Amino acid sequence: MHTEYKYEPRNDSGYGDSEKRAFDYIDYLRAHWRLIVTASVSAIVISFSVSLLLPKRYTATASIVIEPPAGNDVRTATA
Repeated sequence: MHTEYKYEPRNDSGYGDSEKRAFDYIDYLRAHWRLIVTASVSAIVISFSVSLLLPKRYTATASIVIEPPAGNDVRTATA
């Protein structure tokens, strides 16, 4: 049941250059779909494995604003 796809360039004289390039791209994807799927699945498995193996690291930041009491305003003391 396994049939190998053979790349045959299209001879579509009714299409312009951009349409021919699009069909060539689609033909290339059809011819190499197994490689594309294998590479994608491998990347997903490797990234998932690495994320499980790396130690968990959590970081937090905080900002503190200290305002002086209202009675110690320098501007009102000099006036």
